[in-house]
Amino acid sequence: MKPVGRLLACAVALGFVLAGCGEQSAEEEPVDLQSLQLKVRALAVDTCHTRPRDQAPRKCEKYITQIANAARTVSTAGRINHEGLRDPGREMTRAVRDYNQGGCDNQRPKSVSACYRALETIAQAVKDVEAELEEIVQ
Repeated sequence: MKPVGRLLACAVALGFVLAGCGEQSAEEEPVDLQSLQLKVRALAVDTCHTRPRDQAPRKCEKYITQIANAARTVSTAGRINHEGLRDPGREMTRAVRDYNQGGCDNQRPKSVSACYRALETIAQAVKDVEAELEEIVQ
């Protein structure tokens, strides 16, 4: 085989190898449910979860960031093999979007009551995730 032919063959082979590496995304990997359970338990003791109306919504910005990350993991677990986590994951994601779109992290949000509703929706979804994980994780 000529050098150009070998180079082309190697390039094609490398392309197939790299294409195979991209087939399984990180989202398809199983979720560590025990770690998720610990994270959700930690979020459930935050005052933004336990007493959302007792503080300015903007003070929950860090909590919302953590909830957004947890919501992605919950949604992934629900999609892969734990159907009971799908709806709470969607609720968390929707409420995080409502919080962000409402400008709840600002001094003057569009609607403080909408911010509180988003926080309360998140709190209920976190409780639902906790209950579901109690059933799944042994």
